[in-house]
Amino acid sequence: GIASLFVQHGWTDRLTVFAKVEAGREADDISGHARSGLSEFTAGARFQFYASDGFVASAGLSGRVDDERGEGIDLGGARIEPRLAAGYGFELFGLPAFVEAEAGYGWRVAGEGFDEAKLDLTIGLRPWKRWLFLAQSFSTMGVAGPDGSDDYAHHKLQGSVVYDIAEHWSLQSGIFATVAGKNAPKERGVVSAIWYRY
Repeated sequence: GIASLFVQHGWTDRLTVFAKVEAGREADDISGHARSGLSEFTAGARFQFYASDGFVASAGLSGRVDDERGEGIDLGGARIEPRLAAGYGFELFGLPAFVEAEAGYGWRVAGEGFDEAKLDLTIGLRPWKRWLFLAQSFSTMGVAGPDGSDDYAHHKLQGSVVYDIAEHWSLQSGIFATVAGKNAPKERGVVSAIWYRY
């Protein structure tokens, strides 16, 4: 299983800074991929450059180091990732809803390996005041790798429910699965999270 801590802070009305730490243990018998311990650290910032009539758009830049070989985090897994995001809030049958799309490209800045192209999609619906339903997809494709290396891709779907237990606290629970991929672990599992807003 994997545990992660994600923190973001609105530095100004438009500028948000964030960081993520991930640790745990995972293995895949088919691909032979395995790792344990601290597996990822990411930090960056996001700037909202447009907001009007329910539409919002932002651009972000982050740096990431991770454990790709199961030997711990090192600079050989370092990437710089610019990302664009756009969202739209609306009403569906009188209920608050939103859609969001994010596209990013992770340039490897150290070691050998692939760059990564990413596309994340989210649909959210709030049927009751305290309940939020989320349907999400996460796609990652390895591109521009070393000559002779096998590329990879994985596409995951996730469905979850978020319940507001108090003004600042929420609980999230859901399931996810890899629905398509190439040379990548086929993941299936549950996701749970505690949200705190301040």
